[in-house]
Amino acid sequence: MPGGLAMATVGGCAGFAAVSGSSLATAVTMGTISLPEMRRHKYADSMACGCVAAGGSIGILIPPSIPFIIYASLTEESIGKLFIAGIIPGLMEAFLYILTIYVMCKIKPELGPPGPSSPFRDSTQWNPHHTF
Repeated sequence: MPGGLAMATVGGCAGFAAVSGSSLATAVTMGTISLPEMRRHKYADSMACGCVAAGGSIGILIPPSIPFIIYASLTEESIGKLFIAGIIPGLMEAFLYILTIYVMCKIKPELGPPGPSSPFRDSTQWNPHHTF
């Protein structure tokens, strides 16, 4: 799929943001992991860096968001209510980034060329002798 690696990066950013609670940690970690792979697969630098930067911004909305905790403690608001309020917008942001990447790569395939295809059956079979 064109742009699949960039879309997976945004999804990974959303998942990592849900663990770390920090936009900065999300952007740095996912950038370290995904940028070399996207360069290896000949993604445009604008697409590679843009999806990491945009995906990193998701960390401020998806709980446990450190800025939400700081804001709630300063304003004496409910941390739980802020966390609940951030779930839907954070997931929508990730979905819309993925949709945008898909559309951009359909219009200009050189932004995110498709990777090698593999049958679904190969990806679902566990091989204990496979080395990573």
